[in-house]
Amino acid sequence: MSNRHKGCESSNLLKVKNMSAKGENPNQQQVTVLFVAVDMVGILNPLIAVAEQLVATGGGHRAVFALERAWASQISSQYAGIEEVLYTDPKRDPALKAKQFWTETIKMVENTFPLEGVAKVSAANPAFRIELFDALLRVDDQLAEIIEKKVKPDVIVVDAFVTVPAVWHSGRPWVRAFSTAPLRIASSPLLPPHSSGMKLQVF
Repeated sequence: MSNRHKGCESSNLLKVKNMSAKGENPNQQQVTVLFVAVDMVGILNPLIAVAEQLVATGGGHRAVFALERAWASQISSQYAGIEEVLYTDPKRDPALKAKQFWTETIKMVENTFPLEGVAKVSAANPAFRIELFDALLRVDDQLAEIIEKKVKPDVIVVDAFVTVPAVWHSGRPWVRAFSTAPLRIASSPLLPPHSSGMKLQVF
C-alpha cells in the first residue's frame, strides 16, 4: 500500500472514530423525506409521528411537509426539527385557518355519520369524494416545483386519495401511506370492501 493510500486510510479511520465518539453513525446517510398529504388533521397526525421518529434518530435526516399556506408554522412551531414548505390552493378562502377548510367541507357528509356499511356509502355526497381527489391535483404544478427545486427529497411519503402526478413524474422513490382506510389499498377477495362495515371472516 502506498504512503498516500495509508494516509487516506488513517484519515478515514480517524473520522470514523471521531463520529463514533460523538454518538454518530459513520455509515448512516442523511436523507431528506418529503411528506405530501391531504391536509386533514386525521391524515397529518400519523405522518407527524413518523417524521418525529425520523428526526429523533439524530442522523441529520430532514422531515419536510408540503402544506397549504394556512398551515404556516402550525407544525414546525410544535415539533422540533420538522420543516414546512407551503403551496397555495386557489380554491380556498385565504381567511380560513388551517383546519377550517376541511371542517366545512366534511359537512357534506355529516348526514352519513350515524349510518353503517352500504347505507353509509350510498348516502355520501359525491362532491365530497371529488374534493378529496382534487385537493392535491389543483396544486400539482406547485408540488412539482417543491419537489424539483425547493426540497429535492431522497424519498417522498404520500397519503392521498389519488396518485399525485408531480410525485409520479419526479422519478424519485416514493411510498404510499393510507391512514384513513387501509383497506382501500389492500384489495383482496379475502378482505371486506372498504367502507362496507363488514367484518373480516376468520376461519
